[in-house]
Amino acid sequence: MMEFIYTEFAKGVRDRGHVIPYTDIQRELEAIPPQERVDIFINTLLFDRTFVEYVRNTGSVSGYLGPAYMLYFPIDVDGHEDSLYVARDIINFLEDNEVPVEYLRIFFSGNKGFHIMIPNAMIGAEPSESISAYMRNFYELLLGKELVDSSIYNHVRLFRYPNTIHSKSGLYKRELTLQQLKSLTYSEIMELAKSPYDGEIKYYRGGKINFLHQYWREAVNRSKTIVTQINISDNDAPEDAKYYCYKAIFRKGAEEGYRNETALRAAWILKKTGLPFELAVDTMKRLNTLNKPPLPDKEIETVVKHIYENDYKFGCSDRILSRYCNTECPIYAIRMRKQEEKKEVYNFHQLAISYMNFAKIWATQAIPFGHEAIDRHFRGLLPGFLVYVLARPGVGKTSFAIDLLHKLAERKIPTVFFSLEMSKAMIFERMTSRALLIPQDEMVQYALKDDFMQMIEKASECYQTVIVNEKAGVDLEYIKNYVKLVENSILGRKVRVVIIDHFTALTVDGGSPYEQASKKAIGLQRLAKELEVSFVVLTHTNRQAGRGDVEVDINMGRDSSIIEDTADLILTMWLDQDDARFVKIAKNRYGISGLSFKTYPDFKCHVWEIKEG
Repeated sequence: MMEFIYTEFAKGVRDRGHVIPYTDIQRELEAIPPQERVDIFINTLLFDRTFVEYVRNTGSVSGYLGPAYMLYFPIDVDGHEDSLYVARDIINFLEDNEVPVEYLRIFFSGNKGFHIMIPNAMIGAEPSESISAYMRNFYELLLGKELVDSSIYNHVRLFRYPNTIHSKSGLYKRELTLQQLKSLTYSEIMELAKSPYDGEIKYYRGGKINFLHQYWREAVNRSKTIVTQINISDNDAPEDAKYYCYKAIFRKGAEEGYRNETALRAAWILKKTGLPFELAVDTMKRLNTLNKPPLPDKEIETVVKHIYENDYKFGCSDRILSRYCNTECPIYAIRMRKQEEKKEVYNFHQLAISYMNFAKIWATQAIPFGHEAIDRHFRGLLPGFLVYVLARPGVGKTSFAIDLLHKLAERKIPTVFFSLEMSKAMIFERMTSRALLIPQDEMVQYALKDDFMQMIEKASECYQTVIVNEKAGVDLEYIKNYVKLVENSILGRKVRVVIIDHFTALTVDGGSPYEQASKKAIGLQRLAKELEVSFVVLTHTNRQAGRGDVEVDINMGRDSSIIEDTADLILTMWLDQDDARFVKIAKNRYGISGLSFKTYPDFKCHVWEIKEG
């Protein structure tokens, strides 16, 4: 793999695009005084000359999807309080499966976490344009989805270089021996990290480890789909295309009104096969000759570029692919069989087994609100849940949502916050006020201080798993694609919670106000289940709730009947004539409804306390 020798050498996370041969890293490092070797990064992957030319031509590394090689497979154990025990568990797991762990490179990250590096010689990965996807699959197969941070499996992700200083802690990213990891306390490791490592590095000279290599092969197979190369001639689809709808697209093309949407799906299919961008453009231009009439070549190039730079997933229920569906498709048969299975009659023993699985899901996946009074009666947010927070404007829905967002961020729950009316400046102001407990009306004065960026480091660290979107007038399709983009290209982790402020600002096509509300509510319910995400949606009451000083019932919600039908949990909020504030569990599909609690919000810093009784 001699041609894969290039990496970025970055003096800080914003110092991008300085590409050097891997062998020059030490020379670059030695040019920096030891005490100034702070926040030095390289890429997790190595690249060939294609990367060098891309950076030279574009002036950026962003969007690069060319071939890359994995010298080590990195495992990033996040800096939580159990990180040392998690790192030890991973080592023990690998050791139990006959991986020679004495040849793994193990590091204290410089802040709170640990890095475990598995030599690629043990795994047997080849260079690929899809290697980032393979790495994500490998990590999930090997360790599961939630154990470690998967956001590093990104094509041009930076990774802290050993024996350099972490600016937040002042400690070194310090290499550890296997014995040190297993025997030292966390405090003892922190003490070691006050100085760089100068010991021996053991390099692995052996061959592939079957346990790891088999997992890697499965990871690659999961990422491959239809073909390794597609040729279109005589209106024939690829012979080894797996699904009928995929074949049909390449046989038939599309008529006017469907050409762009169909081209998106076709380009997505080609990307899934691992086809390089240039070959995909060429293939799509040949497919375009089947369209009636063909699209301009420039438009085809734009479509392919959009697909290759973003992450999409189209399934059987997709409105375009479903046009090409056929009853001969094996997936169609499976779907029909599953529908028949739903008619199955269960005896009591079968119900008990089903309930045990249900209980395990609650025990392992439920996300609490963070307010004991509510959590005692509502068992937590699960994938596919839809929650509404219902109140008159001005009662505090958004403030409540900011407090919830902060509680999720503290627990490192990957969350997307769609604020469909509030500007990013106001979102930032509220989020920072909550994290730092600075009154919101004083935030502007703090922002004008010279040390403002240093001051907000704590808030920045808190909100690492939160992504904010302020785009107005979005529809459900946009939300779906954006969440997938966040999962695959930004956080690199499964999004667990989506907060939408607010329901009325979502857009749908046509129909009466009631029909539009129905489309939104039913669409949100389906989308939550499709994405396996919990949705928390803020919505307004109608005028029956007065100025907010009337106890709010479900029937006071705008379009309340359809919201009630689709919701798993509805919280209503109001204030009394003395301005005391209350929240009620108005609907609880999995517990007691009708319970009210007194709330004590601090609107200056958006801190909410909720008490029972």
